[in-house]
Amino acid sequence: MKVGFSASGYRRWFYPLSASILALFTVVSFIWSQFYPYMMQVYGLSEVAPIALSASLMGVALLLFQIPAGFAVDRVGPKIPMAASGLVFLAGALVVSRMFTIYFWEDAKTYWYIGSFLIGAGVALFVGTFPGLVGKWFVDRPGRAFGVTIAGQNLSPALLAPLVAYIILSRSASDAPLLTLSVVASSTLPQQLLTLLLYYPLRRGMADAFVALGIIVLILAYGVGVALWRNPPEGWTPSELNNAGERSAVAVAEVALRDAVRDKRFWILFAIMVATAIGWFLFILNVATIIVEGLTRSVGIDASLVSYMRYFTTNELVILANYVVSYTSNTVVPFFMSITAVANALGALTWGSLNDRIGGPLRTLPIVYTLAGVACMAFYLGYTNLALLFVLGVVVYFALGGEPTVHFAAVPSFFGGKAAGRITVILNSSIALSSVIGPYIGAFIRDVTGTYFGSILLFTVLHLASTLIVVLGTRKLLKSGG
Repeated sequence: MKVGFSASGYRRWFYPLSASILALFTVVSFIWSQFYPYMMQVYGLSEVAPIALSASLMGVALLLFQIPAGFAVDRVGPKIPMAASGLVFLAGALVVSRMFTIYFWEDAKTYWYIGSFLIGAGVALFVGTFPGLVGKWFVDRPGRAFGVTIAGQNLSPALLAPLVAYIILSRSASDAPLLTLSVVASSTLPQQLLTLLLYYPLRRGMADAFVALGIIVLILAYGVGVALWRNPPEGWTPSELNNAGERSAVAVAEVALRDAVRDKRFWILFAIMVATAIGWFLFILNVATIIVEGLTRSVGIDASLVSYMRYFTTNELVILANYVVSYTSNTVVPFFMSITAVANALGALTWGSLNDRIGGPLRTLPIVYTLAGVACMAFYLGYTNLALLFVLGVVVYFALGGEPTVHFAAVPSFFGGKAAGRITVILNSSIALSSVIGPYIGAFIRDVTGTYFGSILLFTVLHLASTLIVVLGTRKLLKSGG
């Protein structure tokens, strides 16, 4: 079956649609912070940064592995990088699952970091593959095509967050008996030993969740990416397609990588992608603990002290704190991720379509960045109220849905599809670099200051500065005729 190799324009939509399904399960960065509160409970940690370092290691892997994947798409097609993606992701998931047989953080963290790096490498091989592939098939309508693809990626939390929570909690006892046992047994057992016993079911559930994710990604990578994906035939162009008499009127010059890096638009994109991606990863990969902070503060409790205090006291305040943190982690966070995932997906589709209608990325991105920056600060100011948390969270994620969509669409819009894989991954290296420092900066600022306010402020400043870069850069391009 030569998917997409037909005069019918409908068949090429297989690529963004199938990439959307793969992204739904593979891009786990959207739910990565969901594991943080569980990790803090299981290992009795009071700081987020040691756990969030895993997200930075995933970013390092993204930086290292997506570039060869993008070059491979242009030269040999998508099958080889997709085969590697599935295997490496599974290997990382199995390594992480092993850490939960180890009871002490100092011994277990090596598995966490190595496994996270391998999972990041699997994600990177996929992320380095699909933009070049979709860009080659849709140089005429990149916004809509990438909107469909990124919508699947953005819907990931809607499916994965409740799925992961179900797998984890299906192994765990309910909160009430555990809290009761903690109070009763604390007088006869050492507190640390008691904690290890209480969280054994949670450990097993987390191990099961990572193994399940690894197997799902492997099956999809081989069943779709290896079996069915391929580049367009040599010399193929969208103008050859005829969808019920509709022909593409868009003609994009094919630009080689060496010429693209001499284009001012390339460097405008690179700069704004670095800045906004730092904020993007800072927020997305810390959002679970941001929610926990807000809702524990709403009842007058400092979430950062909960794990620390439980080793020394079992008074009513700590019991209430444990309940609030557990309820937030088990119920509010998965529901928040599911609701905002829908908004994120709608954002990808909306901004992608708008990008094609109003004249391209340089007109669309200032709107996206400004809305995201303002909405995220409003989110923080209202995060102690559950209703405001959900409403403002939807607005933030709707805006953020446009960022990867329009960034990816910019490459075929500006430079054509021939070298789309290489150009995209070079630009995407800016995002990978940001993914290394963004999550850790967010957690580090929180650990130093005691709140996420400084992290959210940084997010807002970076997005508004990026708006200014795009506006000023576009004016300069118009004046110079570039």
